[in-house]
Amino acid sequence: NTNNGLWGVVIVLEDKPAVRFVLPEGVTADSYTFKSNNTTLKYSVGTKIIGEKTHYYAEISLYAYQMINEIEYTDGTNSGTWHINSYYDFVTTDNELKNDANLINIVEKLYNYCKSAEAYRSSVTNK
Repeated sequence: NTNNGLWGVVIVLEDKPAVRFVLPEGVTADSYTFKSNNTTLKYSVGTKIIGEKTHYYAEISLYAYQMINEIEYTDGTNSGTWHINSYYDFVTTDNELKNDANLINIVEKLYNYCKSAEAYRSSVTNK
């Protein structure tokens, strides 16, 4: 929702999972801050071509136990929050994606994995 300072959010599943906040066309990540549990998150910046337009993004690498937390973002004017459930809500209501059982299944499994990772970490670190 570009009214809230984002074009969209992508979950990137590579060596270390990441959440990629894609910014509106022409907007750089210079003024953005991302926080989780009152901790400022570091991010890398890149570009993504969507159609014929170039969008910047801020990518935050997270361990699975961290992906279950809500991420707050602001650019000083626009702000909002993102949670893995935000992605689930999107894929289950979007007209093109809501019938993609494989996608919905993998998002559900990712959510459950992140919850398990969080519970495991809490059990061994007492945090």
